[in-house]
Parts: sequence; structure tokens; C-alpha cells
Amino acid sequence: MAPDSFVLDRWSVVTDWLARFADIDASALAHKAFRRARAVRNAGDLLRLAVIWTICGLSLRNTCAWAADSGLILTRSDGHHC
Repeated sequence: MAPDSFVLDRWSVVTDWLARFADIDASALAHKAFRRARAVRNAGDLLRLAVIWTICGLSLRNTCAWAADSGLILTRSDGHHC
């Protein structure tokens, strides 16, 4: 199962709207929601994963698998992700 294209196709609209109110990366650092880049490169990508997981109804495992396949997250050399 893949995330809903409605969510994926409109992600730039969401981030543009949010940018009017706050810098996602700076806010995540200030509130300690995102402290160090590992598999997820930045706070914006972490937010996108959270939205996909909650709105699209995927399991966490399927969300991570989709994110790895799409290049949204980095995978380790042993094939594990998230």
C-alpha cells in the first residue's frame, strides 16, 4: 500500500503554508523534536513521515518501507530503516 497521492502531491502546499508561521527546522530544534540527522535528514522530512503515517493509515513499518523506497530516508547498509 502506498501513501495517498492526495497527501503526496500537495506536500509543497503544506510546507509553504507552514513556513508562513514558523521555520519547521528551527522550531523542531528549539523544541527538541529533531536533534540529530540520522536516517531522516531534517525536521521537514520527519513531519512528512508523521503526516503520511497518520493520515494515510499505513503501519509504521510500511511507512518506513515506503520512505526508504522513495528516498525520503537513508537506509543503513544492512537494509534496516527508520
